[in-house]
Amino acid sequence: MKRLGVIGSINRDTITTAGGRQTRSLGGVLYTALALAFLGMGRFEAWLLCKYGQDVASQVKNLLARCPNLRSDGARVVPEPNFHSRIHYFVDGLKSERLSGNIEPLGLRDLDPFIPELDALLINFISGFELELETLIAIRKKFQGFILMDVHSLTLGRGESGERFWEKPAGWEHWLAQADLVQMNEEEAASLADFSSPEPGALREFALGVLDLGPRWVVITRGVEGALGAYRQDAHKHLCEQLAWMPEKACEPTGCGDVFLAGLSTGLCNGKGLPEAMAIASRAAGLNSRLQGVGSLKQLAEVQVN
Repeated sequence: MKRLGVIGSINRDTITTAGGRQTRSLGGVLYTALALAFLGMGRFEAWLLCKYGQDVASQVKNLLARCPNLRSDGARVVPEPNFHSRIHYFVDGLKSERLSGNIEPLGLRDLDPFIPELDALLINFISGFELELETLIAIRKKFQGFILMDVHSLTLGRGESGERFWEKPAGWEHWLAQADLVQMNEEEAASLADFSSPEPGALREFALGVLDLGPRWVVITRGVEGALGAYRQDAHKHLCEQLAWMPEKACEPTGCGDVFLAGLSTGLCNGKGLPEAMAIASRAAGLNSRLQGVGSLKQLAEVQVN
């Protein structure tokens, strides 16, 4: 059975909808790790690699204990306060976010006991502070399996009061060059490419350009508009597109991109091509959009991945 590692931050989420309803739950990389574990039942095992705060330790351990296909010995409790993300959605679909908490990035000392045992490694930059670039480069040099990356909050800065804002990381090309798969949403792509707005034609050209940095697959998610992909095959570049799965039934956007990454990884690590993997990811993210929180992700075991 293949072993797929998942790096990212566990968040405490406080989410306020456009209608004023507020929910509190655990989130962040748990969406990716649990989704991967349930999608991969009988095919591969998910290994969670992260640090999380003592203030959420009992909740996290209780949740992880309910998923036998997710190994958590690489998830370590630290005394620092856990990341707490406060997200407010607005009626126009935009959102604001404030992030509190400070957890040190993972280093090679944290990861070296686990990396040699893995067949692939998912890295979801939930906070943007999971790894230093030097650590990522060192992992790439020694790791022969796929590295599957969601850019996510690498494109965000953090102000003194925790507010997140668009900020392109210096040398962003070096981050993306370490991955076999790069996933991002259209706003993150626009931030990296300095687009004023994420028009489909410009996104396609940007995705093709990212392939020149080294990745073999690039996916840009577009919410209810679906996703577009670019990939290299037989020395040529190709484009593909995937419709969102039943977007009219979506009611909860939280975690959809994180679950999409799990679906993509499920397909690619099972030998599927990018178009087929994107179809799996679309079904998984579409189902997540009807669920409420990470505690409901066990329903992803119903998604067809063959």
